[in-house]
Amino acid sequence: MRTLLPALLLGALLSSSACGKEEPAVDIERPHQPWVFRSVLDSLPRMITIALHDDLWAAYHTETGALYKAWRGSINFDGAVYTTVHGPQPSTLGDAWFVNRFQEPWLLLQDGRQSPLRVQYRGHRFERGQVRLNYELHTEDGSVIRVSERPEYLTNDAGQTGFERLFTTEGVPEGAQVALQLNLASLPSQRSIQADGELEITRTEDYPIRGGSALKVEGLLRLNANGATRLSTFFTRRPTIENPNKVVGSEEEERRPLGYRLIARNDCKTCHNTFVKTVGPSYQDIAKKYRNTEENIALLAAKVKNGGSGVWGQAVMSPHPDLSDEHLLAMVSYIMSLDSLEEAQLAAMEAAQGPYEATDYLPGADVNEAELFPGAVLKVYVYDRPVRTLADVDTENYSPVFEGIIPTIHAEGTDFQELQDNFAIIFTGYLNIPKNNNYVFRLVSDDGSRLTIDGQVVIDHDGEHGASPKDGEVSLSAGYHPFKVEFFQSLGGKMISLQWKSFDDADSEFQIVPAGVLTHHKSEAPEGPVAIGKQSSIPGDAFPLQEVHPAFT
Repeated sequence: MRTLLPALLLGALLSSSACGKEEPAVDIERPHQPWVFRSVLDSLPRMITIALHDDLWAAYHTETGALYKAWRGSINFDGAVYTTVHGPQPSTLGDAWFVNRFQEPWLLLQDGRQSPLRVQYRGHRFERGQVRLNYELHTEDGSVIRVSERPEYLTNDAGQTGFERLFTTEGVPEGAQVALQLNLASLPSQRSIQADGELEITRTEDYPIRGGSALKVEGLLRLNANGATRLSTFFTRRPTIENPNKVVGSEEEERRPLGYRLIARNDCKTCHNTFVKTVGPSYQDIAKKYRNTEENIALLAAKVKNGGSGVWGQAVMSPHPDLSDEHLLAMVSYIMSLDSLEEAQLAAMEAAQGPYEATDYLPGADVNEAELFPGAVLKVYVYDRPVRTLADVDTENYSPVFEGIIPTIHAEGTDFQELQDNFAIIFTGYLNIPKNNNYVFRLVSDDGSRLTIDGQVVIDHDGEHGASPKDGEVSLSAGYHPFKVEFFQSLGGKMISLQWKSFDDADSEFQIVPAGVLTHHKSEAPEGPVAIGKQSSIPGDAFPLQEVHPAFT
């Protein structure tokens, strides 16, 4: 079948574009961030993918300037870049509206003959909320024609998904036309295609779909020389071309949960993966760490909004103040659902055993509170050899040169007084935890340090480095918990600071662990205690009285 579609004006919008008037910015919420990116896709190299809308993704071959396909769904971000797994690569999810069969679609029509054009991709640029792909088409005689394409999502009153392609050409020789070979599918009818250039339909085919039939077409679009040409297509209710690259076990449904789509369209994938730890923890690890409760969802949503550091390590999570509370709750709810099987099993156990009682908090030590006194015990060791790691700290063959009590673990610069290089300080005692909760501790040290609570390493900040923080989170029950802070100084600057905040105060700043929290057992107290950084203890600093004021007898 051979027909000729006449040029169709697409209303005043087309007329204004033809006159060169600036078009308004497009405000469409893209389904993924970044919404334009380069990668291998479906085992095809040098692809550029454009996430236009939840219902419309498109990918192009940059080598030939050919559209690969348009589909509804997303991408399975697999491979070394995304999941640290070598071998797999990103692949499309969801069925396609159509798949282009023309691998080298560009032709030059001149003097009654068709000649191929050599394509050179010239990158893409963003303008007013949209993206434009740029190509150079090289003719047989060495001339260069510049072509750009601006793809965009459309919809109409009937709610159909549409695909608009706006082409602009420059440098077309007089009497010549640039033509694009194309094919389309998932069309309700031929009237679903509109163009304001000359579109020659060379072949049509009806094929059955669920509840009716759809149309496939092939044709040749002649672009307006040295001007703009629009091609728009509206599709059937569902894509009709089955995706041969479906990943077994992956989320293949066309409509993902709202939380999943919100995560995809933000910057979360920069630091997180669903199953594998990258910069930050995997979503699945987060789901397993916290019970799926409204309280925890609200607390985690607040942490995402305000940003912060270190519950899972030293990496800093950027704040997201522009996200609405509704979207944040949807995102966190989706993440917390990733261990739904484990949650269901736990719920079944609770139903059989009665009300849930927190058992995952590290229990406090069995100590006599009357035998505990304020402050932590410190012991200073000085070495006549290099100290480069905590493994170099020897407390068995060396005796401490100083022992004392310190109200808080925080010292820097001149606080160390005569201590210069190659020394270590060991702080021990008990943490008086006020209530059952998750607590985030931070060690800021120059050089290495380590925090151990209840015999469990919470922060390992070993090695030579400048003053830098490292965080760790631990679940602690109310009561007294034995702790140890190990610190060594190699060369140069020196600092040690133990800080914290509770999970309830996820949006607050870290604070030095206060004097009221650090305690020690009376049997551990050295004789004549003094505080580091002070010539002597000062009554009122939580130290015992050492002598009588000279004004008194």
